[in-house]
Amino acid sequence: MVSCAGCATEHIAVAIKVPYGPVVDSLLDRGFKAFSINSKELDRFRDRFSPAGAKDDRRDARVLAEAVRTDPDCLRALDPLDADIVQLRNWSRMAGERSTKRTKLTHRLREQLWRYYPQFLDLGALASPWLWDIWRLAPTPQKARKVLLTSVAKVLQKNGAQRIKAKEVLQILRAKPVTVAPGVVDAATAHIGQLMAQLELNARQTNEIKGNISTIVKALCES
Repeated sequence: MVSCAGCATEHIAVAIKVPYGPVVDSLLDRGFKAFSINSKELDRFRDRFSPAGAKDDRRDARVLAEAVRTDPDCLRALDPLDADIVQLRNWSRMAGERSTKRTKLTHRLREQLWRYYPQFLDLGALASPWLWDIWRLAPTPQKARKVLLTSVAKVLQKNGAQRIKAKEVLQILRAKPVTVAPGVVDAATAHIGQLMAQLELNARQTNEIKGNISTIVKALCES
């Protein structure tokens, strides 16, 4: 709760029960003086207003405001983070978001491949960029039967994929195809094309984020 109104943010004190999180980050970013109070401390301050100690959001708001007004020394002052740390936390948060997005995209990709091309799933993790190139080379079981061994080998070499050989890739892709209804292959491949584009964008963004994180960490280690 704020202790005064109509003041510059640096003259406003805020008491909050958690020492971290998006709300705390937002308060510190905007220049507020933030103080953290743990649950046991809050219970003791609550006794001033209610001997029964019953929890009530409106009363707790008053308790927090009074505590930061009369006893700030009893609370933990939350200091703004170093600029590099703020950036590092931001990039790390974005890295987590990209990872979550990649997982969702690969799940959707798996669903589409399962509709008409289940043997493709035996090649490996769908988040691997070399698999995207293989799919473009042989997007259907029918096209897989016409792909040259040398073409597959070039894709593997380009992506540094060493755990599997070109011959093995073709053996997997040329397994007996499943029977599907008319239009399924066209619909699924169109959908997969869109998912592949999103996965590639996500991969580029992830690499950029990792580069920024490495730069900041290096600077922090050298300082």
